[in-house]
Amino acid sequence: MIIKPFEPSPLTKGLQALVSRLQPTHLQYQKLQQELKNKEAGDFGEQYIMKQLQQITLLNDCYIFHNVMLPSVLPMQIDILIIAPKAIILLEIKNIRGTVQFKTKTTSAHSYF
Repeated sequence: MIIKPFEPSPLTKGLQALVSRLQPTHLQYQKLQQELKNKEAGDFGEQYIMKQLQQITLLNDCYIFHNVMLPSVLPMQIDILIIAPKAIILLEIKNIRGTVQFKTKTTSAHSYF
């Protein structure tokens, strides 16, 4: 059950308003337009996943929230939060075009576990 449906991020809405008001010759126009494209791509990925989650009947007894902010000293934003009867699932959505490579070993010398 979708409790908090998809909505474009406030940053996307702000960038859309700003870019639409700037002249293409403005010094920051290209940079802001690229940032807007990146935010819109991210929003598209999140919206797509939310639509896919609606199709999964196994999630009918779950609560699904989009764009949850957890206030704290270091605020945390969760793209999609699923609360199931026996689990809580956090989804961080990335909408990336091209090849993604994962390292098999980390380069950090610190171990936290």
